[in-house]
Amino acid sequence: MKISATFFSLENLSWLIRPLFWLENTRPYLLKTMIFAYQRPIHFADTDSAGVVYFARLLSICHEAYENYLTKKGINLREFFNNNHTAIPIIHAEIDFFYPVFCGDIVIINSKITKINDKVFQIDYLIKKEEENIGKGMTKHICINPQTRKTKPFPAHFSEQFFH
Repeated sequence: MKISATFFSLENLSWLIRPLFWLENTRPYLLKTMIFAYQRPIHFADTDSAGVVYFARLLSICHEAYENYLTKKGINLREFFNNNHTAIPIIHAEIDFFYPVFCGDIVIINSKITKINDKVFQIDYLIKKEEENIGKGMTKHICINPQTRKTKPFPAHFSEQFFH
């Protein structure tokens, strides 16, 4: 079994970009959206005593997809997660199951990354097994200074790598 990942920009595929708006200076702002796909087998350790994927593990697998995206974009994970100047914690997370997932299943996590403003982005996850939608999740992230815990805009170098 292989683990694979691909990504592409949706700038020219306007039918896929949902028109989300952020009120800033009372003007609608069309958000930049990226799609990323990550494939992974379900391991025995991902399941609970009933033999199905434990909800927190599926959310963790979604986070694996996010980490894989960072790596594919050339972002050094060690530096990213141990940065003294910038941290991007998750401020909200949710996961919904439509069908059970079992050990040995191959799941594909389609992640849609949307920059909401200069401090916040959201990742919507659609979890698929073969062609069937089996779940969905979402994480919302905010940029902060880890020393002061105050919000701040994304650093320019991060925005250039992550959102393009």
